[in-house]
Amino acid sequence: KAATAAFDLATVGVKNAKELLATTTIKAPIAGRVTYSLVTRGQMLGQGSPVAQITDLSALKVTVGLTEREVADLVVGQEVEVSASVKTDVRATGAIAGIGFKAVGPTRAFPVEIRIDSPDPRLHPGMTVGLRIVVAEIESAILVHVNDIQEKDGKSFVWVADKGRASRREVVTGRQIGERLEVTSGLSAGECLVVRGGDLLRDGAPLKISPPEPGDDSKPCGG
Repeated sequence: KAATAAFDLATVGVKNAKELLATTTIKAPIAGRVTYSLVTRGQMLGQGSPVAQITDLSALKVTVGLTEREVADLVVGQEVEVSASVKTDVRATGAIAGIGFKAVGPTRAFPVEIRIDSPDPRLHPGMTVGLRIVVAEIESAILVHVNDIQEKDGKSFVWVADKGRASRREVVTGRQIGERLEVTSGLSAGECLVVRGGDLLRDGAPLKISPPEPGDDSKPCGG
């Protein structure tokens, strides 16, 4: 009798469980794609238990750390071109959503967030991407490699070839573009810049002009 009663009770329990299962709905708070499952088949769950991680792909966020020189020219809402590092043909256009007011981490970088609305479906969370931000357009400029500009007593200078001799020339630099600095004053187009051995020179020292080495994009003196 006891076993029969236990069986009947269990049967009722199964019936109730089936009814609950038939009326139970797991509803996500946002639309998106399931990127990680938090449960396994047959696992017992209570009300409110998380079952999956969902990623909203309608918009993506890119976070990058920039130097104080780089963030100085940025404003919220500025357009940013984003490209996937692996697939360079995968591109999207975003906008700066926020600029950190404090440098963080050992590199002392300022966090900048870029938001991409309606991104290319081939862009996925966690990807490494490249960013291109146009901060100014300059029709013509003199660009010098950062290694060719020396500093002393708080002043920047370069060495130029003047009639076969070294001449120290103080310069004023502007924006940095990759590994090159814009020289806003102190140099004129066509002047011959010393790109090797400048740390050993003195004013008026004779120079030996050599042609550029293979792979060097420098132009020969006078060319």
